Amino acid sequence: YNREGHLELAITTVLQFLSLGEVTLVSCSAGQSRSPVIAMAACSLWENSSFEAATERWIDVAETSFTPAFYAQVLRVIRRMPPRNFLKPDISG
Repeated sequence: YNREGHLELAITTVLQFLSLGEVTLVSCSAGQSRSPVIAMAACSLWENSSFEAATERWIDVAETSFTPAFYAQVLRVIRRMPPRNFLKPDISG
């Protein structure tokens, strides 16, 4: 079982790195395919899109497997997270 507070912290940390324009690697120490779900959750919030839409885009470009129970847990976490305004870096120049 993954503590929801830890999941929220992981997602928020990825969002903070994205807001700084940092290339970010998300990794799971136990090899349970949690990383893609955390990355998809952060991308959905970053893009202001649904978690389901981010998942579909992710699966279109990368072979991904994850447990439905973990996916459902992360979905519950992001649905209860307060809105955050992250400044998106200017990468145009």
